Amino acid sequence: MKKLTALKKLLAAAASAVMLAAVLAFLPGAGTLTVSAAEPVTYYLMYQDEPDDQGDWWYQVGSEWEEDAEHRQLVYMTEQLKDGDIVIVGNAAPDQLVLNVHLSNLTIKNTTDRLAMVSVTGGIDNCFFLNDTLGSITGNVFNAYVYGASTATFCSNVTNLYSHNDNPNGDPNIGVSGTVAFFQSENVNKNYHPCGTNFAANTFSLENGELKTDSSNYTQDISGGPATTTSTSRPAPKPSNSSSASDEYDAVPKTGESSPVMWLSLIAVSCLSASLLLRKVAK
Repeated sequence: MKKLTALKKLLAAAASAVMLAAVLAFLPGAGTLTVSAAEPVTYYLMYQDEPDDQGDWWYQVGSEWEEDAEHRQLVYMTEQLKDGDIVIVGNAAPDQLVLNVHLSNLTIKNTTDRLAMVSVTGGIDNCFFLNDTLGSITGNVFNAYVYGASTATFCSNVTNLYSHNDNPNGDPNIGVSGTVAFFQSENVNKNYHPCGTNFAANTFSLENGELKTDSSNYTQDISGGPATTTSTSRPAPKPSNSSSASDEYDAVPKTGESSPVMWLSLIAVSCLSASLLLRKVAK
């Protein structure tokens, strides 16, 4: 009798496991586990010269540089920097700053007379040159926004390039060594001119807000508009002169993992097999 009671309990447990696995199999999203991507981190960089000419980049986490706040050397940031993060460069160094990631946002706020040279090997979703900025960018850029009397050099390809001529101190100067798929310039009255598409490599030149590229090297028709998504299907934001974009969507792909439904099903089958075996033994 005791063996029969134990067998009934085991069969009931096996049946419950089978039913649970069946229910989970039909739940929405039961086939995969979703791992959330880490939120983007904003790093603010400043170069500090030293008396012995051994200066270094220092950084703080956040969208503003605080003189009295703690800051650390660049080497510690590179250990943490990941794809999708945001970097703000506040001045310039004698040598090129190399970042071996893909950035969702790079902002150049350099107001010194020295050229800020930045290389981003993984490319940049959105690159901002704020007013009166000197900078050179190596790495493909999806959206580039150049404001006021800035001088911007892009050493790689730019998908969408926007010039904003709204600074009384002068208009932008822009050169691109790669190709430009779409270009549009906005003046102080919010009128769009000049513009064009499909600029050949190493031909784009804007001097004091005036397009110098020969008409044979680009198409003046922009009816197709700018590209709206990056290669990772990330939505392109509207042009902005904000120095911080900490709320931008970080589209680092999520990873799918094996479903627990499969494991529960295997366990249920094992329990059922064991119960049948015990039943034979009990007989």
